[in-house]
Amino acid sequence: MFIVAALAFVGALCVLNLVLTLGVVRRLRQHSELLSGKSQTLAAPGDGMLPVGASPSEFEATTVTGQIVSRAEISGTTLLGFFSPECSQCLKYAPEFAAYVAGLPVAERRALAVVVGPEGETQELVTSLGDALQVVVEPAGGAVSSAYQVAGFPCLGVVTDGGMVVESDLTIDRLRASVAV
Repeated sequence: MFIVAALAFVGALCVLNLVLTLGVVRRLRQHSELLSGKSQTLAAPGDGMLPVGASPSEFEATTVTGQIVSRAEISGTTLLGFFSPECSQCLKYAPEFAAYVAGLPVAERRALAVVVGPEGETQELVTSLGDALQVVVEPAGGAVSSAYQVAGFPCLGVVTDGGMVVESDLTIDRLRASVAV
C-alpha cells in the first residue's frame, strides 16, 4: 500500500513539473520576442506614436527619390506609416499600405512611409512600398520617427496640416475605415 501511494505521489509530482516547465517555455518565448523587437504588442492603444491632436516637432528628411519632406510641407489629409525591417508584421503591412495608397484617387494620394532601420536592411521594405508614396529611410532615432515619437512598428496614422495627428495606431482595416469617413 505504501509503494502505491509513493508511486502516485511521484507521478503527480512529475505531471506538475511538466505543466510548470511548459509554462516557463511559453514565457521564455514571449520574452525572446520582446527582446528581439519582433513583438508588435504595444502597452496600450495610442502609445505607438504621438496622441491624437498633437503636432510633431520640426523635422526635415530626404526621400529615396531625393525630395525634401518636412513638417511644414504636410498639408491636407496625409497617411503616415512607420515600418522597420526588424518587425515581422511590417513585411505584411507595408505592401498593404502601399496598395491602399495606390488605390486612392491621384488628387487624394498624400502619403509618407518611413522605414526605420540599418541602411543595408531596409531595401526589401522600400521595394514593397512601391512608388505611389514618398518613402524616407532613416536609422533608429531619425528625424521623422523622433518627431512623431514612434515607439513600435508597424505604426500607421493620419495627419493633417503641419503634421497634426488626427488618427494614430491604426491597423490597415481601421485606416481604410477612418479615411473613408
